[in-house]
Amino acid sequence: MKTLVAVTLLLPILVACAAPPARLSSSSEAAGQVAVPAQGVRGTLTYQGRPLAGASVFAYRRQSANFLGPADFASAPSGRDGSYLIDLVEGSYWLVARKRASGSDAGPLVPGDLQRIHPGNPATVSAGGFTTADLDLEEMRDLMFSRTGPRGPTATGIRGRITNESGAPVAWVFAIAYTSADMRRVPDFTSAMTAADGRFVIYLPAGGRYWLGARKHIRDKPAPGEPYGLYEGSQDHAVDVATGAFADTIDIVLRGYGTGR
Repeated sequence: MKTLVAVTLLLPILVACAAPPARLSSSSEAAGQVAVPAQGVRGTLTYQGRPLAGASVFAYRRQSANFLGPADFASAPSGRDGSYLIDLVEGSYWLVARKRASGSDAGPLVPGDLQRIHPGNPATVSAGGFTTADLDLEEMRDLMFSRTGPRGPTATGIRGRITNESGAPVAWVFAIAYTSADMRRVPDFTSAMTAADGRFVIYLPAGGRYWLGARKHIRDKPAPGEPYGLYEGSQDHAVDVATGAFADTIDIVLRGYGTGR
């Protein structure tokens, strides 16, 4: 009798253990799923025509000269095929794609990072639809910091080439210009970083006398041995520029700072 009672008590437990787990309700399943964006911006990011992974697209609600501040929205890093997507509400957005060599998603861009400002800005997002923005990023050759003076083409400026002592062109350096003979400070005007041909252009707001040099870094005091040079076409390293014209064929030779004349 005792055995029958024990078996009777064990049956419900065995049945419960053998039964399949209860199925979640449809509402529970939906709660565990990631919602698929219904509208926004999407596209493909490339570099030199090839899919670019690990880049992000940033969306700003307001236009800015260089979009230096934090973005209002950002995409996840692009996939191996370069694809990206941003979930956005209806409205207009200024889009910028970036990939920092450091792997960070914040901070100022430095030469060597990749960027592309969407040429079709502002992009418009409508309810229930996606706007496509395919962007081919470019390598940054200029620092993103504010300074006085023009940063784009003007009718006045200085053009030339930067070389080493052997006469070979030097890439990844700046030509710098000052409005006075005091060249121990942050320059008043700079070129973009040079490419492989060593050529530079400094755009100026007006003619005048400018003192010229070239170096790799432009904010701190030159370090011993740093590539550094002053224009040697005049005794005081200056050149006269006429308004509406360019001073051409201005060559600057780089030497190790503190090791040459």
